[in-house]
Amino acid sequence: MDIKLERDVLSTLLTDEAALKEVIVLLKPEHIKSPHLRWTLKELYKYYKKYNEIPPRAFFTRQIKKSKKIDEEEKDRFLSLTKKLHAKKKSKGFKQYTLDELKEFIHTRELAKVIEKGLGHLEKGDVEQTISTLVAANKIKSYQNEYIICDWLKTFEERQEERKERKINPELANFVKLPWHSINKVVGGIQAGETAAFASLTSVGKSIVLMLCGKRAILDKKNVIHFTGENSLWQTNQRYDSAVFGVAYDKLKFYRFKKKELKQLREIAKQANEIIGSRLRTVKFIPRRASIVTFERVIEELWVTEKFKPDLIIIDSADHMIPAMKQEQYRLDQSEVYWDVKTLAAAHEIPIITSTQVSKQWKGKKAAAEALAEAYDKARILDVVLTINQLDDTSPDLIMLLAKNRDGRRNIEFPMIAEYSMMSILER
Repeated sequence: MDIKLERDVLSTLLTDEAALKEVIVLLKPEHIKSPHLRWTLKELYKYYKKYNEIPPRAFFTRQIKKSKKIDEEEKDRFLSLTKKLHAKKKSKGFKQYTLDELKEFIHTRELAKVIEKGLGHLEKGDVEQTISTLVAANKIKSYQNEYIICDWLKTFEERQEERKERKINPELANFVKLPWHSINKVVGGIQAGETAAFASLTSVGKSIVLMLCGKRAILDKKNVIHFTGENSLWQTNQRYDSAVFGVAYDKLKFYRFKKKELKQLREIAKQANEIIGSRLRTVKFIPRRASIVTFERVIEELWVTEKFKPDLIIIDSADHMIPAMKQEQYRLDQSEVYWDVKTLAAAHEIPIITSTQVSKQWKGKKAAAEALAEAYDKARILDVVLTINQLDDTSPDLIMLLAKNRDGRRNIEFPMIAEYSMMSILER
């Protein structure tokens, strides 16, 4: 049955150019089990990408005869099968697949491939990886089926009304503001469904910047989940203590308080509770073990147990995550992680802010989007990229460079001054 199914799929693609255009990015040769049909699909793709038309049977015959990858004893069999396949597509009896049926075939094969991977992990005793892989398989099915068709001009007046409403009530735009007025003037904030990253060399202040984004959000009455793989929960919470309560970090860390100061701090904490309330959740994740599936579980648990729904997710850092679907190379793993993060933002209709590393050759320079370490794909996937640049190691002066802004101006510099002892980075 599998071979007949695959023959019908290939027959459709060899006759229906519109269907081929739609599925060429979805149907992969590894979805096809038959060696001959897998080879046929590869050759079909190569020819179509080069000439923008479906090749004739004579092309496949030539390719078989001159191929060095097909054994000589196999060539006769391939020629015979190719002849039957092309005869099949001209006959009235073969099954012509609709586009929806082709996509269903692809989804089924993709799911089968991922489930097979999951069973492989299960045989090795890796239960966590098995669960992640199978949940990823379920997501493939759900996300690939989701799309929206819009009549652009008919919906113009609706957009006008929405834009007018946003102007009157800016909070409806659902932007999460950044901690700096000058950057917000250009970027407007991070929108629902967008992903943003702060990038720098080690020890320049990425984690502090993320914490300051969380602080701004909770003061703006947004619910925040702050995932940390970089630091401990203690460090992350203590940084929020310092920044929100306005107390020097080391004073908190080493508990250097006089009785009067302790009383004042308790009063500040009480006021903060009245103003902010229970809007921040910090979550420690294990680097190189957690994936988007882990974060989905946390979001679901917080909703089920506390009815807590985030308006912003902070990830420190996505570089420490693993992809829901393992890739062949570390660089591709990194790209896949950022696609996962973008999927998470879109699925929950919230912004996500993360941090990433800049390549060490950018030391002493202003890092551009191309500076992001390991995978330039990161910069391509992200909507907003701000690099944090310390041109002099001995100076508190920083320059934030808007290296990418998908929805507006970019390559704009913002002078800052860091006061790390107070967990503060201020505009000059």
